[in-house]
This record gives sequence, structure tokens and C-alpha cells, in this order.
Amino acid sequence: MAKEEKLTPQGQKGQGQSYDEVLAGMSIEQKDNIIKQLDRQCGTLAQENIKLKQQMQQMQQSEFYVILDWNYKIAICDNGIFNTDFRKACAKRVEEMMTPPEKKEENNEQQ
Repeated sequence: MAKEEKLTPQGQKGQGQSYDEVLAGMSIEQKDNIIKQLDRQCGTLAQENIKLKQQMQQMQQSEFYVILDWNYKIAICDNGIFNTDFRKACAKRVEEMMTPPEKKEENNEQQ
């Protein structure tokens, strides 16, 4: 059984009242204010989470195109810097990156 956490007057864990004791001593208005404050904080965190997800998607998309660009440049490079096997591997990566996911599944089923 987990040990019950205690609250100090400053609201920190330690020697003091349990959460239940603190809540029992509050008025309905105080509890309502705490609920509203927590609701605002949750809304703020949800908005931040949405923004971070969008930033992550933008970064992943940007990274995708950078990788695609470099693989394409290497695949078409014909000045002898890269060996043929490496260029073929880059061309294969470009083809895989440009193939829609549905088409990849159909190709796997046909093989």
C-alpha cells in the first residue's frame, strides 16, 4: 500500500496535512477556483502540445526533403566521386521515398 503524501502549508510534500484533509478544509468556492485554474493550465498545455506536434511535423517534412534531395543529387552524379553501387543505393532510396505507402504494400504482396 502506498504511503499517503503529506502537504505543508506551502503546498509542498512533507510533514503536514494529507490531500484529503486539505480538500476537506476548503470551501466549495475554493475548490471551484482550483478546478478552474487546473482547467486553464490543462488548456494551455494542450495548446502547447498542438504547437509542438506541428513543429515536429514540419521538421520531419523538412528532413524528408533534405534527405530526398541529397540522395537524388548523389544518384545523378556522374563525375566519378561516388561508386556505382552507392549511387544505385541512393537511387533506390529516392524511389522508396517517392513511392506512396499504399503502393509499397501492394508491391510487397505481389512478391
